[in-house]
Amino acid sequence: MRCLTLLMFLSTLCTFGCRVAAQGGEWPATQDSSGANDSASEDQDTAANDTAETDDDTAETDDDTAETDDEGENQDEDEDEDEDTGVHHNTAIVIESSFPASLECGEEGTASVELLNEGSTTWSREAGYKLGTVADEDPLFDLTRVYLPQDAHIPPGQVWSFEMTLQAPEEEGTYTTDWQMVEEHVEWFGEIAESQVEVVCPPEEAWEYTGDIADSVLSHASHVRNNYPQFFNLEALDGHTKRTIAYEMMTTVINLLRTDGVDASRCIANPGLPESDPFHWCSDALVVGPPGIGVTLDIYWSWSDPATPQTAMTETEATGVVTSDLAPLQ
Repeated sequence: MRCLTLLMFLSTLCTFGCRVAAQGGEWPATQDSSGANDSASEDQDTAANDTAETDDDTAETDDDTAETDDEGENQDEDEDEDEDTGVHHNTAIVIESSFPASLECGEEGTASVELLNEGSTTWSREAGYKLGTVADEDPLFDLTRVYLPQDAHIPPGQVWSFEMTLQAPEEEGTYTTDWQMVEEHVEWFGEIAESQVEVVCPPEEAWEYTGDIADSVLSHASHVRNNYPQFFNLEALDGHTKRTIAYEMMTTVINLLRTDGVDASRCIANPGLPESDPFHWCSDALVVGPPGIGVTLDIYWSWSDPATPQTAMTETEATGVVTSDLAPLQ
């Protein structure tokens, strides 16, 4: 029995060896086959992944192109919409501006700014369009806006000239005045009109009430006293009538003095009141000398007695004024 079993084992072993020889003697064939399968699978996966990635890239490119096309379409739609509805667009160009090169302290001067409406809106007062001082301040202009007339409408392409009165400050220096269009509560827009204005204060006049001036006042007052009797003996008249006649008398005296070269002017009792109501002026006194630094002379009430003109000098802080009924100073 043992011999029979041994013979069967040897026969089986021989058969297995022949099969190995027939396969070329390569023992690990099963392992190589498995590796080849793995390699093939990896190649297929790589190819599949590359194809998928390429497809994804192509899809993204297509998406970007579609987005660009959409943006272009949206832009075209916006432009079409702007053309249909109209754009609120403010622009102003300075065509010409005129400012005084210099002013004396406290002096007034006229300025103007001519502007072209190059926007798409119509300027009008009710729409809030004005010429404004840049930064809402200006050393030569107390206000901050110059208004259009109520009935003015300046459509695109038309020109409008704003005019304003500047006033120099009381201190010397070079001042900047600058102006720009504004749509109130919306925006400042357009070009700025700017200018430098030099302000110069003239030296104060040296003046003295000399004996020659006093003699001239006495001479002309006496002339009026001797040749204009209607100005005197007025005690029976009411106060307002008397003051009105005194105003006429003082006008005559001042005109004679000014014709003779004496700087005489009218005394202001109540500054700002109209010349048409002489009762509120210094009808019975005159200012001799430059306004503000001259002296006041009372020459009326002393005459009404009658008597000689009073020529005593009285210091005053009052400002003399040259009214329209006074002769030019020679």
